[in-house]
Amino acid sequence: MYAFTYLEENGMDHTYQVMVYDSTKDAYIAMMEELPELFSAFQVEDEEFLADSTLRDMAEQCRSTFFLGDMIPPYEEDDVIQILKYYAQYSEAPKFYTFDDIDRNKLDVAAIARHIYDEDMGPRKKAEYVDSLWDSAEDDVLRLFFGKKLYFWRQLDIELMKITQPLIYEDNVIAHEKNLEDLPLHEIGKTNPDLEKRLRDGAFEKAKNQKGQYVCQKCGLTAANRVPFQVDHIVPMNKGGKSTPDNLQILCRSCNARKSDKY
Repeated sequence: MYAFTYLEENGMDHTYQVMVYDSTKDAYIAMMEELPELFSAFQVEDEEFLADSTLRDMAEQCRSTFFLGDMIPPYEEDDVIQILKYYAQYSEAPKFYTFDDIDRNKLDVAAIARHIYDEDMGPRKKAEYVDSLWDSAEDDVLRLFFGKKLYFWRQLDIELMKITQPLIYEDNVIAHEKNLEDLPLHEIGKTNPDLEKRLRDGAFEKAKNQKGQYVCQKCGLTAANRVPFQVDHIVPMNKGGKSTPDNLQILCRSCNARKSDKY
């Protein structure tokens, strides 16, 4: 976890912990490395207390830059906001603490799904088995890592479908992705995080120059990381544009704002 304390504007100390899981570890590491660039891009390097609207905008930039894909357990936006508040005051990332005594086998959802399948559990036995895992009094490891039982069930059902109906699962994924192209990227991420990640990653990959730098498609601004940029629809969605690879590009924040003002 990241554990830290910072001052609220009223002068009171605020202590906070951010749990980091296998699903979010790399994203948090990348975000921590780019915090100086993020604060520079938003021109708030010298502000000790950030406005709520600025914090929300910065948190969304972090989400679309670092926290893409299907993360189980998912990251929490408020965790990022708390880290931003800390960094604004101390200009450094909070301290990271590790846990070395977690039995990772208990978190292998694919193995749990395989056991349910091999034992040929019906709906009732399956529910009783999942309840016994979730309610284990020994260490509450599933509660700790998944947060909500619903998240655990969703991932378990996906793993079971991969085992029992692999072809149907793949067909459903393809059909579902086709139906999502009329939605904005952040809305796609709510139902299919991996698709949003592929679309954003593809837009950035197309925007690389020969040096491996990202290039704004309007003004030519270059940077080695993604923080100064946003993914934009070449043909705006309100003009019939789709969230498809051929209709996506990257723009710097200034160019994207100017384009948005025109529509």
